[in-house]
Amino acid sequence: MSDAVVVSVAAIRVRAALELQVRGLEDLVRRFDEARDGIPRASDSEIWRGEAQRRYVAAVETLARELATADTLIRSALSHSRRALSTMAERVG
Repeated sequence: MSDAVVVSVAAIRVRAALELQVRGLEDLVRRFDEARDGIPRASDSEIWRGEAQRRYVAAVETLARELATADTLIRSALSHSRRALSTMAERVG
Protein backbone atom coordinates (compact mmCIF):
# COMPACT_ATOMS: atom_id res chain seq x y z
CA MET A 1 0.00 0.00 0.00
CA SER A 2 1.43 3.37 -0.99
CA ASP A 3 1.91 6.23 1.43
CA ALA A 4 -0.78 8.24 -0.39
CA VAL A 5 -3.34 5.47 0.10
CA VAL A 6 -2.44 5.11 3.79
CA VAL A 7 -2.81 8.87 4.29
CA SER A 8 -6.09 8.82 2.38
CA VAL A 9 -7.51 5.97 4.48
CA ALA A 10 -6.34 7.64 7.68
CA ALA A 11 -7.85 10.95 6.56
CA ILE A 12 -11.17 9.28 5.80
CA ARG A 13 -11.20 7.68 9.25
CA VAL A 14 -10.29 10.91 11.04
CA ARG A 15 -12.89 12.85 9.08
CA ALA A 16 -15.57 10.27 9.92
CA ALA A 17 -14.59 10.41 13.60
CA LEU A 18 -14.76 14.21 13.61
CA GLU A 19 -18.16 14.19 11.88
CA LEU A 20 -19.44 11.72 14.48
CA GLN A 21 -18.03 13.88 17.26
CA VAL A 22 -19.70 17.01 15.83
CA ARG A 23 -23.07 15.25 15.62
CA GLY A 24 -22.71 13.99 19.19
CA LEU A 25 -21.79 17.43 20.49
CA GLU A 26 -24.67 19.04 18.59
CA ASP A 27 -26.99 16.58 20.31
CA LEU A 28 -25.51 17.49 23.68
CA VAL A 29 -26.02 21.19 22.98
CA ARG A 30 -29.70 20.50 22.27
CA ARG A 31 -29.98 18.47 25.47
CA PHE A 32 -28.35 21.21 27.52
CA ASP A 33 -30.70 23.78 26.01
CA GLU A 34 -33.65 21.62 27.07
CA ALA A 35 -32.18 21.06 30.53
CA ARG A 36 -31.58 24.78 31.02
CA ASP A 37 -35.15 25.52 29.99
CA GLY A 38 -36.35 22.97 32.56
CA ILE A 39 -34.55 24.47 35.55
CA PRO A 40 -37.07 26.16 37.80
CA ARG A 41 -36.47 29.76 38.74
CA ALA A 42 -35.33 29.77 42.34
CA SER A 43 -37.31 32.91 43.05
CA ASP A 44 -40.55 31.22 42.00
CA SER A 45 -40.50 28.78 44.89
CA GLU A 46 -43.26 29.41 47.37
CA ILE A 47 -43.26 25.90 48.79
CA TRP A 48 -40.20 26.34 51.00
CA ARG A 49 -39.71 28.70 53.91
CA GLY A 50 -36.75 29.76 56.02
CA GLU A 51 -33.62 27.62 55.85
CA ALA A 52 -35.24 25.14 53.46
CA GLN A 53 -35.97 27.96 51.01
CA ARG A 54 -32.42 29.33 51.27
CA ARG A 55 -30.99 25.87 50.61
CA TYR A 56 -33.39 25.28 47.72
CA VAL A 57 -32.49 28.62 46.14
CA ALA A 58 -28.77 27.90 46.59
CA ALA A 59 -29.14 24.44 45.03
CA VAL A 60 -31.06 25.76 42.01
CA GLU A 61 -28.56 28.57 41.51
CA THR A 62 -25.64 26.12 41.77
CA LEU A 63 -27.30 23.81 39.28
CA ALA A 64 -27.83 26.67 36.84
CA ARG A 65 -24.20 27.83 37.16
CA GLU A 66 -22.78 24.33 36.72
CA LEU A 67 -25.02 23.65 33.76
CA ALA A 68 -23.96 26.94 32.18
CA THR A 69 -20.29 26.04 32.69
CA ALA A 70 -20.75 22.60 31.13
CA ASP A 71 -22.73 24.14 28.28
CA THR A 72 -19.91 26.60 27.58
CA LEU A 73 -17.36 23.78 27.51
CA ILE A 74 -19.49 21.65 25.21
CA ARG A 75 -20.07 24.57 22.83
CA SER A 76 -16.32 25.23 22.83
CA ALA A 77 -15.61 21.57 22.02
CA LEU A 78 -18.18 21.74 19.23
CA SER A 79 -16.57 24.88 17.81
CA HIS A 80 -13.10 23.31 17.92
CA SER A 81 -14.38 20.10 16.32
CA ARG A 82 -16.06 22.02 13.50
CA ARG A 83 -12.88 24.01 12.97
CA ALA A 84 -10.79 20.83 12.87
CA LEU A 85 -13.19 19.30 10.36
CA SER A 86 -13.09 22.42 8.20
CA THR A 87 -9.30 22.63 8.34
CA MET A 88 -9.00 18.98 7.44
CA ALA A 89 -11.35 19.43 4.49
CA GLU A 90 -9.27 22.35 3.24
CA ARG A 91 -6.02 20.41 3.47
CA VAL A 92 -7.06 16.89 2.54
CA GLY A 93 -10.27 17.36 0.62
